[in-house]
Amino acid sequence: MHCGDVLVPKDEWVEGLVNQLNEMASYNMVGKYKVITLCGSTRFKDQFLEAQKQLTLEGNIVISVGLFGHAGDDEVWADGVKSMLDDMHKRKIDMADAIYVINPGGYIGESTRNEIEYARRNGKEIMYLYYD
Repeated sequence: MHCGDVLVPKDEWVEGLVNQLNEMASYNMVGKYKVITLCGSTRFKDQFLEAQKQLTLEGNIVISVGLFGHAGDDEVWADGVKSMLDDMHKRKIDMADAIYVINPGGYIGESTRNEIEYARRNGKEIMYLYYD
């Protein structure tokens, strides 16, 4: 094998490549992390941000909403955007091991109820900020 202008024996070249790949892998993944998708009314933006921070510090990969329609992101209400975002959120649930429901005061709206049911049907763990 040629490595630049130097002729390197094949076995040595393969061993070097394997070592480089192993070293790269150790930088990218230290352990197995639970993936959690946040669900709840977007009126609770502060609680979403706090839950994201706390769950991340606990060693989880956290997937959240992209826009907070009930907290001022008016783009959500443009034609077709809300239904697209709802569908995207189901794909986020598909990628997760669990969902974490943001439900201050026990509030769970219709969209969130649908997401909980979707997660349940798909065998996802369901956790709540507040349990009844």
